Amino acid sequence: MAISKADLVASFQKLLEGQCPSNTAGEQGSSTDQVVSSLSHPFVSDDCSTLNYDITLDEISQVMRRLKRNKSASLDGIKAEFLLDAGDMLHVPLQIVFNKLLQQGYSTSLSTRVIHALHKGANALQFENYKGITVGHVLTKVFAMILEARLSSWAKERGLRARGKAGFRKDFRTTDNLYILRTLIE
Repeated sequence: MAISKADLVASFQKLLEGQCPSNTAGEQGSSTDQVVSSLSHPFVSDDCSTLNYDITLDEISQVMRRLKRNKSASLDGIKAEFLLDAGDMLHVPLQIVFNKLLQQGYSTSLSTRVIHALHKGANALQFENYKGITVGHVLTKVFAMILEARLSSWAKERGLRARGKAGFRKDFRTTDNLYILRTLIE
């Protein structure tokens, strides 16, 4: 006997409650607009044209090389293998779609994710022995990877990245910071 689907949904719902703002995308006075307008950091008034240019075929090619095979598909059923095996054939259509997203906005349908409950071990009847893995659209991942590369480069050029911060940065690892901390303690 395993945990019921209803119990899994209820447990994930408890994790979600109170932690995520409501989806106000596209509404006037959305929380995102309020946050952006309240920023007083000097880079906000900076020329952001380096972030807002059309997505290039080179950016798409670079990101496609970073995609990994053997990952789960989302609700649309598209896996990274589909994009990888298509080679350069899909780069121009992807460029058109991504540039439309930049110009016209991001569809909420692309934000849909699937949560899979993976058993970690021990008693399968206890929810604590499961972890949630969220799977999203691979096209959304490619788009996000392009934007992340732009934003990281932009922030690095302006000295806005904390030198000691290792999370989500290329060539930075938590183990590096652990080594430094351990060395300082000893």
